[in-house]
Amino acid sequence: MSKPKIDVSASATALTQTSKDTPGTPSVAPRPLSRQVSRGLSAFLWPIAAVVIFHRTWVLPKDVSGTDDFTTVWSAINRFVSQVPVYSEDYVTADPHYLYSPGATLLLAPIDLFGSLESGRIWFAVFQSAAIIAAIVLLLRWLGIARSGPIIPASIALLYLTEPVTNTLDFTNVNGSLFLALVLFFIALTERRNILAGLIIGIAITIKPVFLPMLFLPFMRRQFSTILTSIGVVIAANAVAWPLMVQPRDYLDITIPYLGVVRDFANASLTGQLVWLGAHPTLILLWQIFFGIFVLVSVVLLLRWLERDEKFWIATTSGVLFTGAFFLSSLGQQYYSMTLLPMVLTVLRPLVLDCDNEGNIGSTVMLNWGAGLGVVLCFFYANWWIDEDDLFFPWFTVAIGGIGWAVLILSITAALIRMTIVDAVNGRSFASGFSWLGDWKIAGGKFNQESDLKSEEAIQNG
Repeated sequence: MSKPKIDVSASATALTQTSKDTPGTPSVAPRPLSRQVSRGLSAFLWPIAAVVIFHRTWVLPKDVSGTDDFTTVWSAINRFVSQVPVYSEDYVTADPHYLYSPGATLLLAPIDLFGSLESGRIWFAVFQSAAIIAAIVLLLRWLGIARSGPIIPASIALLYLTEPVTNTLDFTNVNGSLFLALVLFFIALTERRNILAGLIIGIAITIKPVFLPMLFLPFMRRQFSTILTSIGVVIAANAVAWPLMVQPRDYLDITIPYLGVVRDFANASLTGQLVWLGAHPTLILLWQIFFGIFVLVSVVLLLRWLERDEKFWIATTSGVLFTGAFFLSSLGQQYYSMTLLPMVLTVLRPLVLDCDNEGNIGSTVMLNWGAGLGVVLCFFYANWWIDEDDLFFPWFTVAIGGIGWAVLILSITAALIRMTIVDAVNGRSFASGFSWLGDWKIAGGKFNQESDLKSEEAIQNG
C-alpha cells in the first residue's frame, strides 16, 4: 500500500520552541497533513467562507442605519462632476466628512458611473470585497502558502469575521482597494518591478496620504525609481484634477486644517483618547514621544533583516510604520488595522516552511502572547455596550483598536530585541546585521566621484 502524498502547505501542529539559528521561528518542522486530509479540510472550509463573504458583502452594506462612508464620497463625487464646490460640508458636525484631495477625487470619479446611490453602494461593496479576497490570496501566496491547501479558505473565513473587513464593507469605503494596492506593491517591490511598484503606491498615497511612510521600503532597498514614480503620480493626479474642480483651494484652506484637529469622538488614536480624557498638551506630547521611541527602535532593529529575509522585513516594517501612524496621528479607527495583515500573517511562514534568503525558516514577530493580545484587540469585532449609564464599555468600544496598537508596538519591539540578542548569542554580532551599509557607502562614493568628474568636465568645457 502506497504512502499518502504530503501537502506541506497545511500543517497540523505548530511548535513554539525557538530556533537557535533563526530566532522567532519554530525549531522543528511541523508535521504536514496528507493530501487527502488537506482536500477534505478545504472542502469543509470553502462553504463557510462563501456564506461569510455573502453576508458581509451583500447584506451589511444595505443597512445604512449606522456609519455610511459611501454616501459621503458619492455626494462629493457628484459635486465634482456637477461642477459645484466639493469641500462645502459643515465640518463641525459628527457626520462622516469628505477628506480626499483633488487628485484622489479624480481617481474616485468613476464611482459616478454606477448611476444611483443605492446600486452604487452595493456594487462598490462587491468591488471592495473582491479586492479584499484577491489581496488575501495574493498575500498568502507571497508568504509561501499553497493555493490548494485549507489555509486560504480558513484565512478568508476568519478575516471576514474581523472588525476591519466587516466595517470596511459595512461602511462601504475604499479601504479594500487600498489593501489590495498594498499587497500588489509588496509583490512588485520584491520582484524589482520598480516603476509598477511606484505607480501602485503612488495611487494609494494620492487617495490616502497615510501610505506615504511606505516609501521608506523602496528607499532602504535603493529602488529610487519607485519613489520618483510614486511622487510623480501624486503630483500628476492633483495637477490634472486642480483645473477640473470648482474652488479646489478649499482643500488647502478648509480640509487640511481640519485634518490637523484632534477630534474627541470615534477616535482610537493616542492623541484622540488623551484629548477625550482632557489631558494637558504636554502630557500628550510626552506619550507620543514615548511610543515614538519604540516605533523607531523597532524600525532600526528590523533593518538587520533587510537583506537576509526581505518578506519578513517588508511585511513587519510596513506593519510597524502603519501602527505608529494610526496610534500617534490625529485620527485612528479600528478598521484601519486591515493594513497590518501582512505583518500579522507572517505567523504562518514557519508553519509552511517558507524560507528566508539564507535558506532558514522565515522569521516573524507574532509568536508571543503580547502580539496575540494586540492582534485580537485590533481585529475583534464586537459591540461592548452593556448599559447606557455605563461609561467604561462605550469608551472601550472606541478605544479597543488604540489599545491594540499600543500593545503591538510594545510587543514587537520586545520581540525584536529578543531576536537580536539570540542572534548575538549565536555568533551574529549586532554590527554584522548592518553590513549592507557598506553598499550604501560604495554607492555614495561612486556618486560623489561621478559628480566631481562632471564638475571638472564642466569647468574645462567652460
